[in-house]
Amino acid sequence: MNFPVSGSKPDMPGIQAVKMLLIVLSILVCISFMSQWYAEQVSLPRYCSNPDRFVQQIGDMNIDNQEIAGDTRRAYMIAAKLEFIEPRNSGEPVEAYLNRLRYRLEEKCR
Repeated sequence: MNFPVSGSKPDMPGIQAVKMLLIVLSILVCISFMSQWYAEQVSLPRYCSNPDRFVQQIGDMNIDNQEIAGDTRRAYMIAAKLEFIEPRNSGEPVEAYLNRLRYRLEEKCR
């Protein structure tokens, strides 16, 4: 019994792994860019309704380490999301961070 002979060379075993790695890396890079776009175009403009209130809440969170309860908890969770989008630099004083955050919101909300 004869099997047909194809003209193609057999793939090298390492090539498939490299292709898969490149695909996974390109997907991760796309996800990173999409999340940055979403934060910039969708999430940040949500804070334009009252940026001073959110900046004040972030300042309270960074100064007071007491537990927040009740109706204000949701407001502080929303403010914490802003802190996730625009994080505080290592060693940055709270006032400098709040000024930088206030400037960033003013710039975005124009």
